[in-house]
Amino acid sequence: KPKEKEELHKLGNAAERQAFQAYLKEQRRQAISLLKKANAPMQTTKDTIQNES
Repeated sequence: KPKEKEELHKLGNAAERQAFQAYLKEQRRQAISLLKKANAPMQTTKDTIQNES
């Protein structure tokens, strides 16, 4: 049944796409949170420098 195989293939592709999108979303979320963490000390340093001058 080639038709059935085709449908299964489509389902597989859709699942892979969704998994990939979820992966990208998670990566982006992690990247953003890492950036925020990285920027937090920078921000406090900047504030400290401004307050001292």
